[in-house]
Amino acid sequence: MDRNKNAKYYALAENEGIVDLYELAAQITKYSSLSGGDVLNVLENMVDASSLYLLTGRGVRLGRLGMLRIILKSDGVENPDDFSSKLINRVKLKFTPNAHMKKQLQNISYEVTK
Repeated sequence: MDRNKNAKYYALAENEGIVDLYELAAQITKYSSLSGGDVLNVLENMVDASSLYLLTGRGVRLGRLGMLRIILKSDGVENPDDFSSKLINRVKLKFTPNAHMKKQLQNISYEVTK
């Protein structure tokens, strides 16, 4: 059997690595009068504050970036009295980009690579 006979090719976003909070803070200092330590402190506190709100059932809107919220997946029951937390089988953090970020994504360039 020839595995390549009916091969299909799909789009794949290029991954050039990951930027951590330290690198992000260093970049932000270029646009700010704050020091790298100040920016890093704000970013770390944003993570802590966002977690606090998310865990109390609130979404967190991150300006022009988008919104974070917790979503649950569970098995369904016909009677609400039969529902329990044991039926929850997945907890996910969902990010929804806002209009500004969606517009930025339209500016992506594409090229075929092998």
